Amino acid sequence: MKKLLCLVLALSMLCLWGCGTSKNDASSQNQEISEVQKAAESGKLSVSKFGLGASPKEVKEHYKKLSDDYKAAHKEETEEDHIHSDEKIPFYDLDLKGKYTEIDVADCRFYYENKNEDKGIVAIATDADVLGFKVGITTKQEVESSVGKKGETFNATKDEEIFLAVSIEGLMIFRVEYTDTLLDFYFYDNTLVNTVLKSTK
Repeated sequence: MKKLLCLVLALSMLCLWGCGTSKNDASSQNQEISEVQKAAESGKLSVSKFGLGASPKEVKEHYKKLSDDYKAAHKEETEEDHIHSDEKIPFYDLDLKGKYTEIDVADCRFYYENKNEDKGIVAIATDADVLGFKVGITTKQEVESSVGKKGETFNATKDEEIFLAVSIEGLMIFRVEYTDTLLDFYFYDNTLVNTVLKSTK
């Protein structure tokens, strides 16, 4: 009788433990999904001070000042010191000779349309870790699982390659659509290399 009672208690404990674990896993996944969706719908990535719709002029002025301040504070350093400094604040304002101008700063790149600057920033790209995903480590399957929303997978075209810091061939994109935004995850050899948030307005 005692053995039977112990067996029943052990099975009950296993059942309760299993239920608790699945609830915790579901809660954790929902939190991840919520964070990704929240960022996408806010139009802002954690690595960027500015979000979609921001004034290109304001973005340029902000980062140009940071860059100028950095150079002034480090004017005694050699060019080689600047190249190897992790604190360096780069700032490039580059007309891509097509649809976009790119504003390249420390952790991300902002894009606005050459013929419609009044729309503000229409895309933000980064090859830094973002939304809990690690560049060069996180796989496509892990992103899909964390996002928890059906997306579209396709090969990157020349139009999508514009949003890369360095051109890479053979990229796959996993795209998720939200209200007024698209979130594109770029993969090379099944690992994350770039993330782009774009406005659809």
